Amino acid sequence: MPRRGLLTTDQVADPTVQRNFERVRGAIERLALDDDMASGPISNLIATGNIPPGVSFVVFGGGASQTLTLPPANALGPSTGLALIFLNTSPNTVTIIPSRGDSVNGTTSMTVATNVLAILACDGVSKWLRNV
Repeated sequence: MPRRGLLTTDQVADPTVQRNFERVRGAIERLALDDDMASGPISNLIATGNIPPGVSFVVFGGGASQTLTLPPANALGPSTGLALIFLNTSPNTVTIIPSRGDSVNGTTSMTVATNVLAILACDGVSKWLRNV
């Protein structure tokens, strides 16, 4: 039985945003089925800025021309990896860049299209990899 209540139910005036929220909540609850395996912190972002270290889920719902910076790959300590699930619910493509000295798929940036889920993992040193 999936855990319930990982995200509170918020009513939003825009039915599209509400549908996306319900989809995200359902996905997170399904992921948490296995002994709270995926019950890490969630961050909702709407503007250019930094993704906080230690966050497991990021839901982006911001405007056009936004850039988000990944936490340093070594933010949790030497050789401690991190998996990050990123969902772009905005109607815009968002650019994600690694922290200074890090790379993402061997480059300096990546984009995530609207309504796309990206899974990223870091090596705990200096590299982020994205699913393809």
